[in-house]
Amino acid sequence: MDNPLLGPAGTAAVYGPQKGASANDVRELDGALAGFVRRLEAAGVPESAGLADAPGAGAAGGLGYAGMLLGGRVCSGADYFLTLLGADELLARSDFVVTGEGSLDEQSLSGKLPVALARRARRLGVTVHALAGRCTLPADRTAAHFRSVQALTDLTDRDCASDSALSAHLLPQCGRTLADRWIARGGTESDR
Repeated sequence: MDNPLLGPAGTAAVYGPQKGASANDVRELDGALAGFVRRLEAAGVPESAGLADAPGAGAAGGLGYAGMLLGGRVCSGADYFLTLLGADELLARSDFVVTGEGSLDEQSLSGKLPVALARRARRLGVTVHALAGRCTLPADRTAAHFRSVQALTDLTDRDCASDSALSAHLLPQCGRTLADRWIARGGTESDR
């Protein structure tokens, strides 16, 4: 993820609400992080303020920032682990890929694993289908990465995020739809 540490695109603002932080919590968290950066500056830590603005400083709740303070460099965690796991070799032997995400949203487009995987698959001519707990992106934003997107929230009015039994019940339905629509019939463009 390429978020800075602080501000409206920072770690507290972007990831706090995902973890249940209220608007007030986000302000407090961002203020505490800003105070930490000021203390580092006052203690003479070189580039502490500049590193807080660097892309990736807000990754993993601010661990990107900590790593940079220790001399580390930022790289895509998704790409790192895809390479480590030999994804390109696996993709080269694949007809299609099914990937998943709890919430397919703007953050997904900023480097989360499903999009990183889809980019690699596209380079190798492999189609990718996505299953998500919810999808807040319009079809024109997902089409560049995924041949199809199915969201559990499209199948029920109940809250899938807090009901793992409901999610477990709905996933086979997604699998059947995927098999019927895209695999069994070949998933032609007219099926979109």
